Amino acid sequence: MSQLAAGGAGCTYYSVDVEASGPVPGLYNLLSVGATVVAEKEGGGWECGEEIYLEIRPVFAGHDPRANAVHGLDLDRLSRE
Repeated sequence: MSQLAAGGAGCTYYSVDVEASGPVPGLYNLLSVGATVVAEKEGGGWECGEEIYLEIRPVFAGHDPRANAVHGLDLDRLSRE
């Protein structure tokens, strides 16, 4: 693990973003999760560190076209992979 991910300098934050096929868990799918470490640098300022991005195969058939317009993920591709 890098010094940044270990929280070497000071305050460390984790920024997480998710995309879903609609607004209600259980009726719609979690489609992707992204996260990055954001840590305070010695001497001031902030720096992004390690990051991860995962796409998840849909389980439920439901999807809201408004959600799809926001995230732009290809549901057919996610279902196949």
